[in-house]
Amino acid sequence: MFKFKFQFNMLRSVIVLALTSSWAYGQTDVLTAQYNNDRTSANMDEGTLTASNVNAAQFGKLFSRAVDGPVYALPLVVTQFTLPSGAVRNLLIVATLNNSVYAFDADNPAQTEPYWHVNVGPPIITGELFLGPEIGIVATPVIDRTTNTIYLTAIIDKSGDVGSYIFALDLANGSLKYNSPQRAVLPLATGEQQTDATAWFQRAGLLLSNDAVYIGYVYVSDDALSIQHGFVQAFQANDLSNRLASWESSPNTPHGGIWQAGRGLAADRFGNLFVATADGEWNGTTDFGNSAVQLHSRTLAVESYFTPANWLALFQSDTDLGANGVTLLPNTHLALTGGKQGVVYLMDGTNLGGLENDPGPTPIGQSVRVHALGKAQNGLVPLQSFQASNGCGFTQCGQNLSTAFWPHKTHPYLFVWDKQDYLRAYPFDIGSERFKTADATVGKILPNSTGGVVVTSEDDEKDSGVVWAYTAALNPANDAVPGVLRAFDATDITKEIYNSDQNSARDSAGSFVKFLSPVVANGHVYVGNQSGSVGAYGLLCQTDQSHDLAVKNSRQTERSEEREAGGRTLRQPAGAAQDTETITFTNRSGKAIAGPFSVVLTDLPAGETVVNATGVTSCTAPAGSPWVAATGAPLWLQSGQSFSVQVTFSLTANQKARYNPLILAGTGGQ
Repeated sequence: MFKFKFQFNMLRSVIVLALTSSWAYGQTDVLTAQYNNDRTSANMDEGTLTASNVNAAQFGKLFSRAVDGPVYALPLVVTQFTLPSGAVRNLLIVATLNNSVYAFDADNPAQTEPYWHVNVGPPIITGELFLGPEIGIVATPVIDRTTNTIYLTAIIDKSGDVGSYIFALDLANGSLKYNSPQRAVLPLATGEQQTDATAWFQRAGLLLSNDAVYIGYVYVSDDALSIQHGFVQAFQANDLSNRLASWESSPNTPHGGIWQAGRGLAADRFGNLFVATADGEWNGTTDFGNSAVQLHSRTLAVESYFTPANWLALFQSDTDLGANGVTLLPNTHLALTGGKQGVVYLMDGTNLGGLENDPGPTPIGQSVRVHALGKAQNGLVPLQSFQASNGCGFTQCGQNLSTAFWPHKTHPYLFVWDKQDYLRAYPFDIGSERFKTADATVGKILPNSTGGVVVTSEDDEKDSGVVWAYTAALNPANDAVPGVLRAFDATDITKEIYNSDQNSARDSAGSFVKFLSPVVANGHVYVGNQSGSVGAYGLLCQTDQSHDLAVKNSRQTERSEEREAGGRTLRQPAGAAQDTETITFTNRSGKAIAGPFSVVLTDLPAGETVVNATGVTSCTAPAGSPWVAATGAPLWLQSGQSFSVQVTFSLTANQKARYNPLILAGTGGQ
């Protein structure tokens, strides 16, 4: 048993590294919902935005991109992509309810037009605001970087013939790939092959695992949304005409939809799938309503499941378990889930355990299993459960129990923010592999609604941790209401370090979208909205990277003299009125540094100017210093890599050229 568990943990580590392959290079691709197939909602490679610089003075909205409809799918990020023109750029992929997909420049504020834009077909029109007024692409797509393919689903209305279609688009130009589109067919237990998607919902984020694309569906067969059919289907990634398998969550009872509040289907390194189902009946053999279910990667056969003991009460009160999905805890064998009741269940990811134990009377001297806030239970199935939020309890209010797990090496936390509740942080004890619920921290802000929360840090640097969230103070059910981007110190969530209302004229986040979370990567925060745009936030000024770079100029080469950037360089020209020097900068740190780059020349003596200056600094000290854009520098400067900048000085004859070169990096101003 120990050997198996050790191997499992090692393989889980491998998948985390594989899904965030940019760790070694300091760049982060965001190719799927919640950053990885574990669905942790954690980006452990954010070295630019930290708890020390995310504040209204240093951080804010850099630019926004207009799109043709509300954005419910999470934006995705592809780094260092080679466009057909040969240019290498970071891409921001945005999908809308109007069935459009855009490939924007993820960094350059001046590149307002997308590199490409496709519309895959007309959506259905509902006229409703909360999800609408059109319904097209709702779920977060998934990107295969090995083949540069975007997979997505869209509801398309072809003159009254409404279908759900699966697409594979080329990342270079949006063209169709792999025999797409394919119309989805749901095989009901009655033998009916359902294709009319008028009342379908495809909300759970798509999953790409082991050369297959997995999609979760809800088919509603009555106007009251009470009769639902939940499906998971698998398709061959390089041929979408090949449906590998289909699984219905409750074939004998029309319930058990796959919603997950937009959270993606999860998968472990072995290919096992994990999904949480909504209200429905349970019998432990064929019907798995209100359950977390582990499915075989190819057959989609049920391999294990977990069902709360009070599943029927959850069903009757519409406080289903399927409002959060399943999260796999990296470097452990554990999985967690939680639903509208606000209870988090910790399970064994190798065997979810079955029906929850009913412990009966509590023996003297042992802990009782209680669902009171901050109290853990000691039953065997699940391994632990606790009331993680007050939320709405057994009153249906559309809550979704948003969670993010910070897999910090020494200080891991689970962050929970439910509707009509406070942000909460639960420390995870590495030794016992249980949450220390008695040591929970409670935030101070009580919004009406909360989208998804995420956590970022630079690997395991504790002080760099930031918890991000998207909230609304007003009820967004019937009217468009303002959304607010928020950031908190991950080590103390009582400290809000930023919100977009602190400078609303500059940083407004637009109208709130339920379930939507910020996407944080490579020094930027991307937030979609109901208003039809995506905002890009980041540091307002470029940051000084001089401490990580060595500098050498063309005159120093003869003397083999080298100095660090930020050190004074001088030479004696031979009476020239102008002098051009080539200054070379080398990354001497152990990680990549994100551009674009600017060279700032400070400490110039009177009478000395920079002829080819691009401008003068305004928000970077010292203000008024000339700077030169490093147009020949790479988008990302790898460790040991160099670039050069030519600087032309205007000098008085026999004047000593003096300058202190600083290197600034990032998409903010100078």
